[in-house]
Amino acid sequence: MTACATGLMGEMVAAASVIDNGWSVSHCPQDGCDLLAWQGNQFIRIEVKTANLCKGIGYKNPTYHFNCGKGGSGKRLLNRNDCDALALCNPDKRLVLWLCVNRVSFKTRRLSPDAFTRRAEMDSWDKMVADVLEMRS
Repeated sequence: MTACATGLMGEMVAAASVIDNGWSVSHCPQDGCDLLAWQGNQFIRIEVKTANLCKGIGYKNPTYHFNCGKGGSGKRLLNRNDCDALALCNPDKRLVLWLCVNRVSFKTRRLSPDAFTRRAEMDSWDKMVADVLEMRS
């Protein structure tokens, strides 16, 4: 699968997760924002990052390696001007981990396949929404 197809699949998995959490969603690929979620008068701009499993190159166990920075060769951290939330998508399990952009203090992140569970997806969604609403107040 091409990188473009993998990214698009991640965006669709993340959109399904948004809907599953009771929000509406629109796919709106912009620079720094892939999805727009809303519920009533609340909205969340979401950047989706999707990673394939890296099988142990220099690491003991396979991990998903997410490139979360913004920009070209001199990547910078995402900030609230870019988006409100980051979705880290595991395309194999069709699961997402959610973070408020203010909690993103990394340009790359390696995660074990075990980090992706349905419970972790639901809990991280609730925490992300609470953090985004607090960030705006």
